[in-house]
Amino acid sequence: MRGSRFSEEQIIRVLQEAQAGVKPREVCRRHGVSPGTLYRWKAKYGGMQVSDVRRMRRLEEENKKLKQHQEQAHQQSPPQPDRHQRRPSVTMPSPPESEASIAGLRSGRQPPQG
Repeated sequence: MRGSRFSEEQIIRVLQEAQAGVKPREVCRRHGVSPGTLYRWKAKYGGMQVSDVRRMRRLEEENKKLKQHQEQAHQQSPPQPDRHQRRPSVTMPSPPESEASIAGLRSGRQPPQG
């Protein structure tokens, strides 16, 4: 992405000039920006002082570093199982049948109960 030809401090000065009562069209003409750019700057930096912008820039840089650090830590950690994934159903094995009951079934007799 292309960087701005105006620093944030310069943008604040342009906005202060517009707030001082100079018509927006005149401010745009003096500084060579479109009215859309002026209003976009006003939405982002309106009411800020230069010190506020510097503080905001420091916070954005710190946030970027923290996100990078978090991403690196996430890549190094082992993958976690999906908590919402359905577990496979477990079927209990049937109890082993004794040789006597198997022999009785083969001969057509009922196995002894009890």
